[in-house]
This record gives sequence, C-alpha cells and structure tokens, in this order.
Amino acid sequence: MIISPTTWDEAIDAPKANVVKGPVYPFEAWRSRTAGYARVVFRTDSVGHVTEIRCVDASDDRFRAATEAALAQWKFAHTSGGPFRLNFRYSVSDSGAFIEWN
Repeated sequence: MIISPTTWDEAIDAPKANVVKGPVYPFEAWRSRTAGYARVVFRTDSVGHVTEIRCVDASDDRFRAATEAALAQWKFAHTSGGPFRLNFRYSVSDSGAFIEWN
C-alpha cells in the first residue's frame, strides 16, 4: 500500500486501536538474537480499518514485513484519516522475544 509522501514528523500519534494483532517475531531474527525496530505511517477508512501502510524506517526488512503484516489487521474506533504513526521495537533476551509499540 502506498501513502502519499508523508514523513514521520508529518504524521500524528496513532489513536488507540480496538483490534490489535501483535507482530510475529521473525524466526531467523529471534534465533540469531537480533533486536530491531520499524517505524510506520498509515491511514484508516471511515470504519477504522487500516487502508494504507508505509514503513518509513526499519532496522531490518524482516521487522518491516512483520510490522506491516500485523498492522494491516488492526482496527481503530470511528477513526478516519491520518496519517498516523507507530513505532515498533523488537527485543530478545534469555526470557524470550518481546515486541512493544507506541
């Protein structure tokens, strides 16, 4: 999906999502204990479905792909427009793999 040229700084913080499917930590990144991030901007339609996603920065293509696949399944309450922005952080430790977003 293509978003008109929008930078991270032009987008606003994403509203709270009603339906969230967290990204799956890429297996090869987990196995090699690789941490990383992906920053995305996106738009929503009148019923809150994500309609456009653009990764503006990622430490690894695997994190970009995992983030875009998950975000495509999110739904936001009565929100139309954007562009909105979210930052996803992937980390791995002896306790397991973790993904946070804000």
